Amino acid sequence: MVEVSAGRLDRRLALKVQTLCPFSALNTVWRNLDVGHKTLDLEITNLNIGGELMIEYELNKLTNGLSTISVIICTLNEAENLPHVLPKIPNWVGEVILVDGHSTDNTVEVALKLRSDIKVLYQPGKGKGDALKCGIENATGDIIVTLDADGATPPEEMSKFIEPLLNGYDFTKGSRFAVGLPQGKPWYRILGNWIITLTFNLLFFRRYTDLCSGYNAFWRKRLKDINLWSSDGFENEPLINVRAAKARLKVTEVGYGERVRIGGEVKERSWRQGLKAIKTILRERFFPA
Repeated sequence: MVEVSAGRLDRRLALKVQTLCPFSALNTVWRNLDVGHKTLDLEITNLNIGGELMIEYELNKLTNGLSTISVIICTLNEAENLPHVLPKIPNWVGEVILVDGHSTDNTVEVALKLRSDIKVLYQPGKGKGDALKCGIENATGDIIVTLDADGATPPEEMSKFIEPLLNGYDFTKGSRFAVGLPQGKPWYRILGNWIITLTFNLLFFRRYTDLCSGYNAFWRKRLKDINLWSSDGFENEPLINVRAAKARLKVTEVGYGERVRIGGEVKERSWRQGLKAIKTILRERFFPA
């Protein structure tokens, strides 16, 4: 029996149990869960996820006051979109980091209004790769989740990315195509992603359906096993996936329902993104640093 002090953790614990337990174990948990009292008692002796008592692990982390999950969102003039993203981040996320590329609108002000506990950082350089690096290096959670600021990556589907990590995987990569073709995506972007993914699969012997999704989750402790940053400054999703494959991390692909950009402009032209992705894959395969 694990006893946990009540307070602001009550809702987080309830949601974490609901998210991480298999359905067969939910009845056992809810019989022993009373959010309205001063303590939360969880009977965990019958809960076994992936051969380990992961609920006990999560509870221990929370009761020690640690942040188990960090969410990183990179922004550049995304004030219009943040109200559709930040409020939907699950309550069991312990840390939300916004890395801003020196927006000229009120992106930061909107973020602080929506979440007073958000950690705002200003990236030292330019580009999404630089912003991702800044966010990852400053994250404190055991698990890091990356989201797009434009509303395309639904935060409410985050539990699908966390569960494989708690069951032994090192990296959960998102796929916009594993559940069908995304609605509203131009044909040339779909074709470009297919070419990029096919190139990667042929050269690295994988069977992925998407290589450029901004929705990913991974254990922070595994970053030491790979060199995540490239010499040419391009550290977007293709490089992360390539380096994870080269380091032989245990990776699984999770499909999600991508949404169309809510507002604002795409920050980089699709053909330029595609050329950078192909360049990264070829360099990493034939001319590794």
